[in-house]
Amino acid sequence: VAIVVTIWAGWRRDDAIEGFAWATAASLCTLPVTWYHYPSALIPVAIAAWLRADQASLGRVRTSIVAAMVVGAIAIAALPLLWVAIGLVILAVRLSRPVASRAAAGVPVRPAPAAG
Repeated sequence: VAIVVTIWAGWRRDDAIEGFAWATAASLCTLPVTWYHYPSALIPVAIAAWLRADQASLGRVRTSIVAAMVVGAIAIAALPLLWVAIGLVILAVRLSRPVASRAAAGVPVRPAPAAG
């Protein structure tokens, strides 16, 4: 069942990075014990979100990733908070989607600041 859910979570998304993020998070659920270092598998996902974010979403993506890091550090003492950190990374991925893709997915889109 865990393998099927992981595959479904990855393929159900129209965005490859988001699909990978969901599949990674689903695969973490299969472990009998969640250690605080397991979500480090999402570091490449966070980096990809940061790198592909446009000017309009970069601030929110950055905030989400930094919040995930802070919550992840606190989770060393309160392990269930790791799932909040994982959720924040997935939020960063959703926010970093290209504008057309975000609008189609129902993610709020703010116009980019005027250059000048």
